[in-house]
Amino acid sequence: MLRRLREWSKVPVIMLSVRDRDSDKVLALDSGANDYLSKPFSTNELLARLRVVQRYDQPAAKAAVFTSGHLQVDLAARIVKVRGRTVKLARTEYALLRYFIQHAGRVLTHSQLLRSIWDLEDVEDRAAARLRHLPARENRNQSSQTRIAHHDARGGLSAEHSRMTP
Repeated sequence: MLRRLREWSKVPVIMLSVRDRDSDKVLALDSGANDYLSKPFSTNELLARLRVVQRYDQPAAKAAVFTSGHLQVDLAARIVKVRGRTVKLARTEYALLRYFIQHAGRVLTHSQLLRSIWDLEDVEDRAAARLRHLPARENRNQSSQTRIAHHDARGGLSAEHSRMTP
């Protein structure tokens, strides 16, 4: 749930839990939590952590719309349009598209994609298998496709530069 929230919001999140294992804390923080507090805790400690989060809280950015050629993606509303027509994407397809948009202009490795999209830790073992099994979108016309990413000479995927409009 926290990862989905982080797709469109930077609202501060403090996880309060009875779980106190390091692995639980690391998972929550890696998923986007700003802080993690295990029970039992004092009211003063909670209030201090709330003050810290407020101190570093950035004002919420306006919902951004990504535009590249005929492609338009409203990241807050999760709406994808090509030539003005809404395109329905599977959850994984949308997650990949969003990740490419958020990392436009950067070279992305298979390992990064697997960690971010599929939340896999043993990415080297599963990298080739996972990426080979992405469903092909057969109904797209090759000549009118908007290219979002391509393989580069170093073996990574590179997201193309595009415009973000508030």
